[in-house]
Amino acid sequence: MKRTLLIVALGLSACGSQEPDSAPSAPANDEAAPTGEAAPSMEAARVYRTTGEIRQIGDDGRVDIAHEDVEGYMPAMTMPFFGQPDQLQGLAVGDRVSFSFTVEGGRHLLVSITKQ
Repeated sequence: MKRTLLIVALGLSACGSQEPDSAPSAPANDEAAPTGEAAPSMEAARVYRTTGEIRQIGDDGRVDIAHEDVEGYMPAMTMPFFGQPDQLQGLAVGDRVSFSFTVEGGRHLLVSITKQ
């Protein structure tokens, strides 16, 4: 009887030791692609499109735009976008524009911007 209990106890002990081995394998996969690190690259790959009105243009490529809702991303608001000088050429405060942008490192980078 003692021998049977010992075998059962060892068997349960072995099963218990297998569970922790299988549990860390799931976090190991998560560590390979943490949510915090995967989000920016996925976010950067997405291009958003909307329309708005230029409120300010800076010498550093910053353009403040009062934009409409950006579907699936944010509600209408006024905020800065960053572009290249050639993208902003010919644009002025008060112009209505349609534009597309990506998000990288928390910055909203213009992909294209066109006067309407």
